[in-house]
Amino acid sequence: MANLRRIVVRGSLLAAAITTGIGLLAANPDPPADPSAGRAKPAGPASRADAGLQLELPARRGLTPAGRDLFGTPAPPPAPRVVHEPVAPPPPSAPPLPFTLVGSFEAESGETVYYLAEAEKVHVVKPGEAVNELYRLEAAAADQLELLYLPLAIKQTLVSGAKK
Repeated sequence: MANLRRIVVRGSLLAAAITTGIGLLAANPDPPADPSAGRAKPAGPASRADAGLQLELPARRGLTPAGRDLFGTPAPPPAPRVVHEPVAPPPPSAPPLPFTLVGSFEAESGETVYYLAEAEKVHVVKPGEAVNELYRLEAAAADQLELLYLPLAIKQTLVSGAKK
């Protein structure tokens, strides 16, 4: 019986070895070209034949090329669109008054006459009269006159002794 047991154990080991060998051949159908390539090299200093040996990794498919940014750089935001709305020009204004109130005089008729100096000219004006076809004396108070700039219908005030 001992012999039978030995035969069964050895047969099982032989069947396991054959199955393993067939599985390895199925996984790697191309045997190595060099029969010694499959053997492990002894540890120790490299021989002169190994000095020129260059090992390269096999090419992998589906991977990003080396040096490429893996996370990607986000695109810069678009420049804000600036809409220039037309700016309304400032409303027209009257030029500064070219006159200086020199004085006034009450005539015999009871009307007050005003003396306006413009550069080297002196204008004698009563309320309601035009001066230089650009201004009209609208109203008069103690020390100030109200003049209307006719082209734009803008009222301006002239104070006694001050150029405005």
